[in-house]
Parts: sequence; structure tokens; C-alpha cells
Amino acid sequence: TGAAKKELCAKLGAEKWVDFKESTDLAADVRAATDGLGPHVALIAVGDVRPFNQALLYLRAAGTLVAI
Repeated sequence: TGAAKKELCAKLGAEKWVDFKESTDLAADVRAATDGLGPHVALIAVGDVRPFNQALLYLRAAGTLVAI
């Protein structure tokens, strides 16, 4: 989250950005950023169950959830 992380992601080639702290509906925003399909992969690296549950709502069919 944050402007610095957004800038870094853009420099690394990210075409879209969804900030979970600014989003009012993370799953809908992520799906919208992927033309309604959802991403192929979600990488989750936190110790809280909420991001894992959210990823299940926005991943595309047969998408991959990676827990780090």
C-alpha cells in the first residue's frame, strides 16, 4: 500500500494498481483491473486470514493462491 510501493510496481512493469487500504471492495476492484476475469495468481505474504479469503473471491477460475 502507498505511493512509494505503487511507484516501485510501475517501474517493475505493473500495468494496474489496486491499493487494499483505499479500496472499498477489493475483490471487485481486482476483477475490474483484470477485465473481469481475475488474476492467474495471488501471492499472499501475511499472517492474517483475511487476505487469503479475499483472494479466493477475486482469483479467476483455476487460479493459483500462493501462501508465502
